[in-house]
Amino acid sequence: MPKNFDSGPKKDAKLHPFLTRKIIGLFMDKEFNKNGAQLIFATHDTNLLNIQYLRRDQIWFIEKDKSDSTELYSLVEFRDESGNKVRNDRNIEKDYINGRYGAILFMS
Repeated sequence: MPKNFDSGPKKDAKLHPFLTRKIIGLFMDKEFNKNGAQLIFATHDTNLLNIQYLRRDQIWFIEKDKSDSTELYSLVEFRDESGNKVRNDRNIEKDYINGRYGAILFMS
């Protein structure tokens, strides 16, 4: 593991959503992030599910099924029932909340 790797708690747990977006923006800004550092984080902030802030290949979902098996998949890999990729003009946050991409909490 790289010496500068931080696997600490969720970074957005106490951050305002605007601050979280700003941090993401700094990592994506080639002028600011000259060395190409990467930011990997888990969040429950659905406001970030927006092509304005993240590319489709930067959005990943984790889904645990009823047998406790876990699947990790990218939005760019997701296909609808007809086999079509997610278009850039979709409201990804709304689609996620409505269960279109899976990775929704099981409540029993």
